[in-house]
Amino acid sequence: GLLIINTAIPTWPTIIGSHDFSGDTRDLAVRNGLAIVGQFNQSRLIDYSDPTNIYETSFFNDTGQGVIITSNHQVWLGWEACAAHGGMRIYDISDPELPVWVHDEIDGFMGGPRTMVEYQGLVYATEHFSWCAGEWAGFHVFQVGNLPVPEPLASREDAAGLGMLHLGDRVDLATPAGMVSLDLSNPLDPEVIQVFDPDHGYFLPVEDEGVIVCIRRIGYNQYLMQVLTRDIDGNFELRGDISLYYSARSLALSGSLALVSFINSHGVWALDVSNPDVPFLLAELFDGEDVASLALHGDLAAVSVPNTTGIYDLADIANPILLSSFDSGGTYVPPYHSFVEKSDRLLLLASIYDGGGYVYKGGLAQIFDLTEPSSPEILISLRQLAGDKIGPVSLQENLIVVPSVKHMSFYSWPGPDEPAQFLGRTLVPEPSHHTSASQAVVLGNSIVNQRLNGFASIWPLPAGALSSVAEDVPIPVSTSLAVSVHPNPFNPACEIHFSLPVDGAVSVEIFDVQGRLVRSLLKANAYAGPHVIRWNGRYGGGHSAAAGVYLARVKVGRYSASVKLTLAK
Repeated sequence: GLLIINTAIPTWPTIIGSHDFSGDTRDLAVRNGLAIVGQFNQSRLIDYSDPTNIYETSFFNDTGQGVIITSNHQVWLGWEACAAHGGMRIYDISDPELPVWVHDEIDGFMGGPRTMVEYQGLVYATEHFSWCAGEWAGFHVFQVGNLPVPEPLASREDAAGLGMLHLGDRVDLATPAGMVSLDLSNPLDPEVIQVFDPDHGYFLPVEDEGVIVCIRRIGYNQYLMQVLTRDIDGNFELRGDISLYYSARSLALSGSLALVSFINSHGVWALDVSNPDVPFLLAELFDGEDVASLALHGDLAAVSVPNTTGIYDLADIANPILLSSFDSGGTYVPPYHSFVEKSDRLLLLASIYDGGGYVYKGGLAQIFDLTEPSSPEILISLRQLAGDKIGPVSLQENLIVVPSVKHMSFYSWPGPDEPAQFLGRTLVPEPSHHTSASQAVVLGNSIVNQRLNGFASIWPLPAGALSSVAEDVPIPVSTSLAVSVHPNPFNPACEIHFSLPVDGAVSVEIFDVQGRLVRSLLKANAYAGPHVIRWNGRYGGGHSAAAGVYLARVKVGRYSASVKLTLAK
């Protein structure tokens, strides 16, 4: 049953109401005079606003091993089952006597959500250990809001998705039918600007300073390590190539040095691409090793074999020197690595899927400080959802993006000496049964997600990623739309500051003095309050804008405001 207890005198609590019902109670949550009682095979919604007249408003044929009533008048019922591991069912209880089913089968649980609390629009859900699944419990954060999952801004589907590059507002998708390039200056309406070499398949492209190396398929089981360059408009040009004896697994490029690893323990080739028309083999390295992942930064290489990643000095290309090594996750799902520079430090981004036996099967996004390569220091380690294979971690300015089969997770990370703060997680709809991991690139204030099954989708960044204001700081909201630019005049970049009077779909666009659109900086949903967005003084295609006066226009709902800005050269 249910007891209502008065604790006005903490040392002398008194029962002021009660309600009897059959069965046990697995979890209990209350809000605004309503209580949800979760039971083993059912759940009950009870009105206790009058403790002398408590009654049951609704009955659910749903297990409630973990329950919550949210601020937007919803009941969330968590359950655990061996076959499906666990999930959650959601009802709208705006009318407590007529609950409306809203969403079902939120997955990603290896156990079941046993305890849930809400704070500032986020629901934090702990997960019970699932003995039959043999998995450790996880921890989940959900955004309270409209469910089910929102649709992407735009999407397209190719035969397969085999890698991505990006330049300005341009994203290049490697597919079995050439390199497909899209202009995403308007994320709502992507425009195909080039389909390069549609008679051949492309895999694993990587780019450095305008030179691209990739795998090009020219026939059945016939592959080349292909070199491409870009013309002045960013379009691809075919350059030299080298025939490969084995199937490639990973590519890395830094300056004139390219590395290719192969499946089935065939090691790594080191190639010189200083002349893009005549690449040539320098050395064969790590013979007999099954190299799953490669990353390059100058003469420094990260070479991943099952369970271990080694950091090597390749100054003498024929004699790699091992500087350090560290654990790098499981054997069966290969990791991904890449080098980036931030705050005058050299960082290594690592995506790992670990598991096996009675341990957590899930993704782990890690960042190492390799400023001193002989002594790697792990800076952050971000555990992802159970059972979800993750793809390459990306870092752009202060935003970490972790793509996976079912989700994209976002974190704010100011720098190496700061912790990472969770911003949100987007559940990516599954367009087919394919389970291979995805990858993502950030373009302005939208993000492109590509999956191995060829489904590419464009999403707005989470609203929290658009603002530098911490979620727990009260945000002053103006009653009008205010816009300013700093610095002004500027060269080469400026920040456009704006304060939204309402939540809604916001757009930020740059026009020239003739009223022609120069750049669409933002089309996304955002919360009311202050935000800031950066313009680098370039057109959507990446070309520098001419010196002169421009107009920045911000719109949200019925509000619109503009400000002049001067690009000085």
